[in-house]
Amino acid sequence: MARIRTIKPEFWTDAKTGTLPEFAKCLFLGLLNHADDYGVLDFDPVGWRAKIFPYHSDTTTGAVNAALIDHLLPRGLVVLFSHTDAEDGETKRYLFIKHFHRHQVINKPSKPLLREWKNGDTPATYARRLGIEHQTIGPADIDTECPSLPDGSGSAPVALLPGKERKGKEGNGKDQDAAPVGAPRSARPGELDLGQAEAAKPTNQPSDPETELFSRGRKVLGKSAGGMIAQLLKAKGKPELARAALEVAATKENPREYIGAIIRGAKDEDDGTWRKVNGAIL
Repeated sequence: MARIRTIKPEFWTDAKTGTLPEFAKCLFLGLLNHADDYGVLDFDPVGWRAKIFPYHSDTTTGAVNAALIDHLLPRGLVVLFSHTDAEDGETKRYLFIKHFHRHQVINKPSKPLLREWKNGDTPATYARRLGIEHQTIGPADIDTECPSLPDGSGSAPVALLPGKERKGKEGNGKDQDAAPVGAPRSARPGELDLGQAEAAKPTNQPSDPETELFSRGRKVLGKSAGGMIAQLLKAKGKPELARAALEVAATKENPREYIGAIIRGAKDEDDGTWRKVNGAIL
């Protein structure tokens, strides 16, 4: 059930949230609405697409996954984890919005999605308190088979099937001139413009180092390497350091194997969190 949430003015000026692409920003705000009163949701990208973008039929689940992998996870805004229920033994995936309790005042919290979850809990503290198994889920574990979309774009234009073109306003059966396949469309009345039309226009704004990192990373590692690039950014801590590692990888016979070695060297196997690699670049 969706809930009313508070959006502080600092949300728009904060370096992490204020610089999010419009689609990722809208997704994050929607997750706030649909989280329980402790910041926890079922991991359900298909459901999020339907609930947060109900009037955007051309928005794909792949776009939701891409925003999660490329922006929300690398910036530390959310955490994905799995939890095995002690009663039925079923393992399910969840999303936790970090620092939820700091920014939301809940006077009468409803029943938590996970039993015995308390205000201020995190996936790790919750698991330790109950003595249960919990595992952090990384970007590489998310299904990326669905096509992702360019940064700043919320939905992809789709061609209408023959005979399904929109009719005139008077409903007289005369088809309007259809836009060319792949051409951006303007937002309809009452519809949130997620920046698709602007994405097709050249801009003079300075490029974002993180955006450049993912663009370069997909050229070096492959189009489906969004998850690996996000993990590299986690390992290095800064887009500039991750970009430097990518450029070295580009000179190797197997760039993915080289980047994988860096990621494995940065993963703390004890608690599943991430730390920077000490010493020289691998």
